[in-house]
Amino acid sequence: MQMNIFGGFSLSDGQVSVNESTLHSNKLNRLLIYILLHRDRDLSHQELIDTFWQEEHSRNPEGALKNLVYRLRSELRVFGTQELILTLPGAYRWNPEVRLQTDYEEMDALTEAVKKEDMPERKRYLAEKAIALYKKEAPFRASQESWLLSRLTYYRLQYLETVKVLCGIYEKEQEWDAIERVTTQALDVDGLDEDLHYWRIKSQIGAQNYEQALQYYDYGKKLFYDHLGIRDVERFHEIYNDILSLSTNQMSDISSLVDSVTEKEEPREVFVCEYPVFREIYRVEARRIRRTGIAEYMLLITMKSSSTSKSDAQSLEERIRIGMQILEDLLKRTLRAGDVVAQYSNTQYVVLLPACNYESTGLVADRIECLFRTEAGKRRLVLQFEVEEVFTATEK
Repeated sequence: MQMNIFGGFSLSDGQVSVNESTLHSNKLNRLLIYILLHRDRDLSHQELIDTFWQEEHSRNPEGALKNLVYRLRSELRVFGTQELILTLPGAYRWNPEVRLQTDYEEMDALTEAVKKEDMPERKRYLAEKAIALYKKEAPFRASQESWLLSRLTYYRLQYLETVKVLCGIYEKEQEWDAIERVTTQALDVDGLDEDLHYWRIKSQIGAQNYEQALQYYDYGKKLFYDHLGIRDVERFHEIYNDILSLSTNQMSDISSLVDSVTEKEEPREVFVCEYPVFREIYRVEARRIRRTGIAEYMLLITMKSSSTSKSDAQSLEERIRIGMQILEDLLKRTLRAGDVVAQYSNTQYVVLLPACNYESTGLVADRIECLFRTEAGKRRLVLQFEVEEVFTATEK
């Protein structure tokens, strides 16, 4: 028989199968999976009671266990008359005469073989077979049990590590499309794995898609900031200079350079960028205005809740998230094409306003506040504005 836990639980003899859908009882599913996972030993009544009735106040847990095993045996009659679950003195166990293969044990064997194999071709074959075997975790109910969740987590990590080994093999063979394919699949399993994003960018560099690599670099940095609050991803630093140096080497003359840096369409909106880019633009502007003597101003916009109710705190995060989306859209519509905007934190945007004096900056803030008040509606959010003149470190 074959037992699978990747992508959802199933037990099959090649003709008939049972799974979470056919076993309608959550406890039946959990009991069967537990017995299969521990099929190499006797499972005492007390162990099973502690596992499945620990948080319940059953007057007769022994009787409840006996009844559950009886129901499970009845469900397993679809496989024939052979008894699959044996009754022992004070215990139950899987019938050792029924040979059982599992996807997770096959995964174990393959990943272990990958680690030990020195021949590149054989190593590649084993790694490809291992990742083909793995399927993204499906949200079946038993998967949240601690005794199964830890196992599923372990195999997810094994899968991801094997993908990275395979990427290294593909790199040596310069199979950039293969790296993109396997990382795309793996990122669906763990979208916040730095190494996977690194290999994805690496594949684009290898294929000489430098513009695409830079775009994905920016996407990756924003992803890590939005989800983890990390501005500087260590692995991205390793590859950024490679993108720049290799893409620059492709330039043959100044016309090519101009074509590569010029926007393809006429800019109609404010320039929205990541904070590290904003910081560099700020520094360039600070140097320029120090030379010209013309003042420029920066605006920091902070979003806050206007409600003081403690019961309202649970929804604050969601209201802030929606409010920040509204604010970004508003800034794109109302500011000039030459202005620069970046998100500074989960509740703040920073705006650089070239050729805008102090009074004009105040008017811009008033306009943004008025529009936001209308568009935010009843979300109980307010904006706080701070204005600061742009200057260099030597002027501070």
